[in-house]
Amino acid sequence: MRGATVASGVLLLALASRALILMPDRYCLACICNASTNCSPRIGCRRQHGQLVCGPFLLTADAWRRARASGGTFAKRFRYLNYRTCANDGACASEALSQYLSQSASDCDGDGRVTCKDFGIMNRAGVSGCRNRTEARRMMRSAYYRVLESCLVDVTVMLQQPKLRSGCRYEA
Repeated sequence: MRGATVASGVLLLALASRALILMPDRYCLACICNASTNCSPRIGCRRQHGQLVCGPFLLTADAWRRARASGGTFAKRFRYLNYRTCANDGACASEALSQYLSQSASDCDGDGRVTCKDFGIMNRAGVSGCRNRTEARRMMRSAYYRVLESCLVDVTVMLQQPKLRSGCRYEA
């Protein structure tokens, strides 16, 4: 790996082959988790829009399969976990989701950039829903999307807060 840059909830990895890979950063994943289930570790599995979703990210079996098929570190690190077990394990689910989203990074909201909001839409609506402007706009009016946006604003504000130097004095 050559370098990494974080911008708007997206991690850009520049590899030696000069290919760029867009991946959700940890703050983005936390906000997707928050918007999906309030990061509930006890959510289990349920049917949503005709498909089974499991765990705090509401991970689909399709996303899990695509992440495993990538052959990357996720496939090696979590090869012993089946779909339901992985989806309900925070570390496995976040890595599977990150791998899946990075494979299909797209500008779902039409703003000309790939940001965490796009990854959030893709997580909920899938790749086809992301590419369908009507579905993407519908998703952007959902309660899920409002929670995602609110979380991203909170994270941005938190990361821009002055650091506590010592005692109770703040330093800008």
